[in-house]
Amino acid sequence: MKAYHTLDIPFALDNIDLAGSMTGAGNDRYALAHRMSAACASFFAQRQPNHADLPNRPAFTTADRAMMISGRECKVVNDPNREERIAHGDS
Repeated sequence: MKAYHTLDIPFALDNIDLAGSMTGAGNDRYALAHRMSAACASFFAQRQPNHADLPNRPAFTTADRAMMISGRECKVVNDPNREERIAHGDS
């Protein structure tokens, strides 16, 4: 099903066992749930999502458009959908 709307919620709230039909059954989902829920907790407490188990994500600017890509490996990518964004008229 790939990534669809609301798929992040079980990971952000670290309740992936309750949402097995959405998150699958692989053990690698626990590491992602930890990284995402810790990022949410850090954001709520400190207004930034960075923590020791994620690459440092700089603040978003329209110059760089840095975004965290979350999966088996989490990484920061600048403007990952640039061509699509420009094709839709967003500068």
